[in-house]
Amino acid sequence: MKTVVRGFAAVLGMVTVASAARAKPGFPEFGSSGTAALGAERLLGLSFVKVSGDLEGDLTYFHFAGNPSHATPYDIPKLTFDYFVADHVSLGTGFVFGSLDPDGGDAVSIVVFSPRVGVGLAISRRAGVWLRGGLTYYNGEEGDVDGFGLNLDAMFALGITDTFAFTLGPAFDVGLTGSIGPADVRFSSFGLSSGIAGFF
Repeated sequence: MKTVVRGFAAVLGMVTVASAARAKPGFPEFGSSGTAALGAERLLGLSFVKVSGDLEGDLTYFHFAGNPSHATPYDIPKLTFDYFVADHVSLGTGFVFGSLDPDGGDAVSIVVFSPRVGVGLAISRRAGVWLRGGLTYYNGEEGDVDGFGLNLDAMFALGITDTFAFTLGPAFDVGLTGSIGPADVRFSSFGLSSGIAGFF
């Protein structure tokens, strides 16, 4: 499936503006109560995917901005917002409106929503570890594409400035349900993923 996600430049601009407007630094205060993070994830990575259900198979691919022809809905780049409700504890979500273009098929508009909880720990002045777990729901074209999965990741956050960081780490996606048209199609994957985050 070819993934086309519009507005990546706008997302990057929003993260940069939000982080620049922050009154106090995100590092070394990473994970402190009252900190918010606006970012984007699944921008660049390597995925090992297992397809199960009515269709079966294994895929390995490198993705940049969600562009491979066989990307899963989990690998669509997402705009994210997380808020540390207490020291080291965050609540947040990832979301996107995108388009999947199956090989040999018509483009399908899709919405992805990924609520999650996280634990963030500063390990140095410019680095932190952010463990996150949650659920992803995706739906497109009046239910022709639909699915629900469990997501876990362990991101290493590298502070480039006091308010801006790159994230990189392992990501797991476990497809609990899934369908493409009448077919039962579930995606599960393991891989490396990267993103950006601005703190304010």
